[in-house]
Amino acid sequence: MQSHTLTHLIAASVAGFVLLSGSPESTAGDAGGLAAYAGARLVFSDVDQEVTHYDFVLGAVERSGGAMRAKRSVRLAGHVDRLTFEIPDGISPDEVVEHYREQLAQQDYRVLFECRARDCGKSTVWANSVFRRATLYGPDSNQRYLAARRQIGPDDERLVAIYVTERGNHKVYAHVEIVSPSASSGLEGPSDIVAVLARDGYVVLDAVRPDMKGRFGLAARAALLEIGQQLAALPRSEPYVVVCHLYGSGTPESALRSSERCAEQARAALDPDGILGLKTFGAGPYSPRRSPRSSPRGAQRNARVELVAP
Repeated sequence: MQSHTLTHLIAASVAGFVLLSGSPESTAGDAGGLAAYAGARLVFSDVDQEVTHYDFVLGAVERSGGAMRAKRSVRLAGHVDRLTFEIPDGISPDEVVEHYREQLAQQDYRVLFECRARDCGKSTVWANSVFRRATLYGPDSNQRYLAARRQIGPDDERLVAIYVTERGNHKVYAHVEIVSPSASSGLEGPSDIVAVLARDGYVVLDAVRPDMKGRFGLAARAALLEIGQQLAALPRSEPYVVVCHLYGSGTPESALRSSERCAEQARAALDPDGILGLKTFGAGPYSPRRSPRSSPRGAQRNARVELVAP
């Protein structure tokens, strides 16, 4: 009798240990240095996964031609931690987002993009195409998204994507993805960009990439203006050069002319009052970043603006 009871106690103890130490259903802890909401339950975990094609989303999403398309995203390679939490009953998505926002601010993360409700796009696209977690699907009006970046060292950064939704059954879930890129994301803030320029003598402004005709959207123009304000505080005897690279299906000569206009537009956005004395140079298709791209989509990805200290 005593032996039978002891056997059951040992089995129960082992089962309890396995549940606490190995099951994804155990109580949630920290996610990449970000504490889970109090009482949250970890329902999915996939950590330290190496990826070669990760799309860090910085805009609303939609489905087009059967594929996910974000208004803005950056493709990266590196390591990703993915965690999904079930939030205790009675807690709203806004409360969960604020919980993470406070921690991001304390850890010097910079919020790059955030949205709520229908401004984020379709919840079904976020759930099934972006994060591939059907649990995250809910009414479009109940979703929240936040993307942030932290510069840890000269060649070390962290990106965080946080998606919070309330399903039709009123269950609230928070999905957190922490990305450690293997190379620079190109998402430096204005002060980071100026620091790289001062250190290396040039910097690629990946966050303000022009379209195939060398034009910039409103968000890109606003980002350029912010960079120019930081640039004005950097002592410099010689003017910097704004260089634009463009590629496309037209002739090299037409790409060269478009890149010259692109560089002029970038200079005007960087320095609308002309106090920096910036120079411009249109490189056209003659200095490819990796290799020439024949497709329009590849050509647009290869287009870029650089600041150079001659």
